[in-house]
Amino acid sequence: MRLICDRLGVDIDISENMVQIIAIEDVATFAGFIQELWEEYKGNDGEIILSNNGSDLKFGKNIEVVINPFDIDCNNKKILGRIYQEAMDIIRDEKMEAAYEINRKIISLLDETLEKLPYDMDYNLDLNLQNLLKLYDLTVRADAGGYPELLSHYLNLMSRACGVKCFIFVGLRKYLTSENLENLYKDVIYDKIYLIDIETDIGPKLTFEKVAILDVDQCWIFY
Repeated sequence: MRLICDRLGVDIDISENMVQIIAIEDVATFAGFIQELWEEYKGNDGEIILSNNGSDLKFGKNIEVVINPFDIDCNNKKILGRIYQEAMDIIRDEKMEAAYEINRKIISLLDETLEKLPYDMDYNLDLNLQNLLKLYDLTVRADAGGYPELLSHYLNLMSRACGVKCFIFVGLRKYLTSENLENLYKDVIYDKIYLIDIETDIGPKLTFEKVAILDVDQCWIFY
């Protein structure tokens, strides 16, 4: 995978078995890059390109941008939508007769109840599997522990359920210890997830990290 931005003169090879750290030391340049990144994530045009095997990846579909590392939700609409779809496919393929039986019992319950009401009522007889799942508030268990465990769980869910294979974080290093970071890196590498973290400055290089620094003189340093 490659990250390209002609305006900043950068073409970085993003390795699957490493985590890419990009440090932009000039605050104005950093802010401009993050703003452009966010605009592209929202669907607007921009100069930042991520490509894999010659094909450009789509922000929001193949690429997830996280400006606030605490703004993650293991039960967001994207995750639950995909899980609901998987569950409905299983029911249709393997449990449809059981679903019809449940629906028949619910209709019988409604009929018996409505007969005792002094109102002229109606209801929808069609079986809607998605509504059935929502009725029981089907959600992902997200009580894995502290923030590092929650973050790893979120990345795994977004990758497995939604097919997102590249995550771009802003300032991730500021919120995790070196040990937590290295454990997270092991998880994403195992799950074949591309992880990019954008910072204004960094400390010592950690295991599994590749570093690219754009210094205040607009020169790139790679190590």
